[in-house]
Amino acid sequence: MSRSGWRRVVFGGILLALLALLLTAIARSSWWSALLGDPPELPWDWVERIGWITGALGLPISIIFGLLTLRSGSSAVTAEAHQAPAPATAETTEPEPAQILDRDRERAALVTRLTEPRGGVVIVRGDAGVGKTTVVRAALDEVRRRTAGLRVVEHEATPDVRLDVRTLIDDIEAGAAPPAREGQSSPARLEASLEHLGDRPIVIVIDSAEHLVNPGDNRLADVDLDEAFEVIATRQRHRVWIVLVTQVDPGSPEQRTWPSAEEPVVVTKLPYDCFVSYLGELDRDGALGLTSLPDGLLTTLHHRLQGNLLLAELLYAALLIDTGFGVRSLIKQLATLPPKNIPRFLIGLVAGGLGPVQHRVLEALTAYATPVPERAVLALLDDRGEDEVRNALNVLVSRRLVRRTSEGGYFLPHLVAGWAAERIAGHGPGHEKRWSYLLHRAADELTLLRDPHPRGVNDLRIHFAELNALMRAGLHRPAYELIEDIDAVLRAWNYGSLLLPHREALRSRLGDEYFEMANDNALGDLYAREGKFAQASDAYGRALDHANTLNDVGARTKIHANMAAMYWEVNRTNDAYSQFVYALDEAERQGDIWVKMGALEGLANCHRRWGQYEKAIGCAEKALEILLLPEFPSTDDARDFGSTRRIALALRLSRWYAELGRSDDAVRLLETAEREEAARDDRWFLASCLDGRADLYLGSQVGWAIETAGQAVEQALRTSDPLSLLQARTTLCLAYLRTGRVDEAAYEIERAARYRRTGRSLLVPALEALLARELRDVGRAEVLFARLHEEAEHRLMPDRTDETTWDLRDFTAWDAKAFALCGLLLDSHDGLADAIEAFGKARALTPPTPILVDRLRFLLERLDRCGRRPGRLRDVMDVLATSPSRRTES
Repeated sequence: MSRSGWRRVVFGGILLALLALLLTAIARSSWWSALLGDPPELPWDWVERIGWITGALGLPISIIFGLLTLRSGSSAVTAEAHQAPAPATAETTEPEPAQILDRDRERAALVTRLTEPRGGVVIVRGDAGVGKTTVVRAALDEVRRRTAGLRVVEHEATPDVRLDVRTLIDDIEAGAAPPAREGQSSPARLEASLEHLGDRPIVIVIDSAEHLVNPGDNRLADVDLDEAFEVIATRQRHRVWIVLVTQVDPGSPEQRTWPSAEEPVVVTKLPYDCFVSYLGELDRDGALGLTSLPDGLLTTLHHRLQGNLLLAELLYAALLIDTGFGVRSLIKQLATLPPKNIPRFLIGLVAGGLGPVQHRVLEALTAYATPVPERAVLALLDDRGEDEVRNALNVLVSRRLVRRTSEGGYFLPHLVAGWAAERIAGHGPGHEKRWSYLLHRAADELTLLRDPHPRGVNDLRIHFAELNALMRAGLHRPAYELIEDIDAVLRAWNYGSLLLPHREALRSRLGDEYFEMANDNALGDLYAREGKFAQASDAYGRALDHANTLNDVGARTKIHANMAAMYWEVNRTNDAYSQFVYALDEAERQGDIWVKMGALEGLANCHRRWGQYEKAIGCAEKALEILLLPEFPSTDDARDFGSTRRIALALRLSRWYAELGRSDDAVRLLETAEREEAARDDRWFLASCLDGRADLYLGSQVGWAIETAGQAVEQALRTSDPLSLLQARTTLCLAYLRTGRVDEAAYEIERAARYRRTGRSLLVPALEALLARELRDVGRAEVLFARLHEEAEHRLMPDRTDETTWDLRDFTAWDAKAFALCGLLLDSHDGLADAIEAFGKARALTPPTPILVDRLRFLLERLDRCGRRPGRLRDVMDVLATSPSRRTES
């Protein structure tokens, strides 16, 4: 009989002897009657009997399982089929460090931050494997005990899907955030969500936040997310905390303050004593002799592994298998390596004893590059038995080369993923074809795992993993087709920017003129949304070149329309106008009603900016007429689109008619918008309609204006609508100011300013500056007036060195410049000729606009009272006195 056979006989004999002893003992102690005899009279008798039974059984069963454990732990198994432990979750195969790590200082610091009365952004930084996540979870346990009503949301950033602002909004609104409206800024919607939230506490944890930054400079990759973090870090009245758990110090691409607003909680390497204790937890039976080493070797080990938990686990895994190293020789080897090489040396050592199936599992997980369920791994190894693949997964988990999520997904830790990618690349050209084929198969399997009804960017994780697999496989055309599928979802959330790096990578690689044109056009749109207008112009130019090559007139027209929208965004009104005219002419020739409507709206905005009210109204009414054409589509989407445009155009026309003093027309168009809004299933436009009504009340019924504008603010908060919040709070500010309620007016305009884009809605910074002066904050008022002057000047002359960019017909900018000069010169002895000239230019550009003139005179009168010499602005007001006005209020 073989040696292993004799061992089985002896081992079986020991088990039989123990069982015999057990049965003898329990028979003599009347155990059967204890269980099957008369029922006990009291409930506690059951407890006593059951306790006795479990005690009797516990000792021999513990001995048996102890022998089983010793037997499995004592054999250094090298054959792949014998390596796998029994299936277990990642949590049960790894020791729980939370109970043994001395992280009181870091935990206490984080608890202090998360229990402060105002929210912010907290960075928890440390190397991979030092226990950052453990610290955060321990802190959250304590914060939950201290904070009533606390809600905690946890995310893990991945290379394929980065966190976005919409996800933050969903987190804050508990998943009830409505879809974004076209053109809305995500950070502005976040502002609205914070305001609606009030003082309810929320902690949003983002683990692996190093994936949110660009690898080159460690600055946040998403400029919208950068702005959102700044909002959360600087706003005073909210209790939302963002906890970034990261290996790097994240920076702001726009030099914002959020990265340095709070001191980071730095989780350094594990102290020596705790490190040794952790080694003891790993080597519980002392079989490897980790804790019995001399202090000198333990000190060396602590130093070489940098007190890192993950590296300690890899060392432990390496010692469990036959690598040719004992614990002392391995420590000596580590002492010869540069610190940066130690992680990959240990990974390679652990992976060196793997069998072919285990290596293929690593390759499969490298191809997926995102957590996937067991069935996805089985699919890529369908030529091997399921038990064999499961065993391989379990071995890899036990060796710390693979992690298992709480939902049962398998993935490679960051260090292992890097090692695996290098190993695959090192196989040489002959392996390239097989690797591309594996990536292609991985993409096919990921298609089956997609979320069919994504509600947020997190639900697109599998889509992005599939996209990355296709791109790594060099399958550019299928990758582009998937980009378009994803884009259709992201654009509904105004978040197409997530596809920017993928579109850039595919540029000039699609091998098709049409696809190249469509991709460049999309790039132009994305660059314009991020404010990269030079790059946007280049991308649109390339798209036009492709359209000309294809002689695709329809595509060329749409590209010109997109370029017009870009120029409008940067206040280059002349260029925008030229492009809108071209797009309109081409759309009329082609019968493209969609482009025609957009071009007419764009032209209406240009004409109004120039004070050409009749032309503006004419273009807007022509756009409305398109909705009544017989050829206008009757699909649900078309009807919904038509409804939204009818409301928006009617409200815009109502406001323009009101500015001209044509109140009957203003009321007629407002009622058109209100009827259309009431017929809709959603209430997206209710706030805008309420604000339009409040604006009409401003001149004659200020009390009604305050009440209606207040209702508009409440509705806009319910729908997280930043544009309506901007308008309604501005209206409410003016109404409060009309009644002399300065503090309330200042409160509203401060909040309205959060939703304003630089260079737009110049009335808002004008009111901010005036109210700072009313509240005797002269220094702040000076800064705000200077900023208003700068923005107005930039509207008039975007590029002082290039006269072709100038727009000296922008009457609103002339009014804003004049008002800013009045504020800056209020206490000076300098003349006000420049302000008078600017107001005169504005009036010369417009027909009589009594409502606007009345508002300007009212604001100037309020400002004049704030000066050291009352009557200082009388000459300026006399210029406006000659302009038609409904009446003057003070």
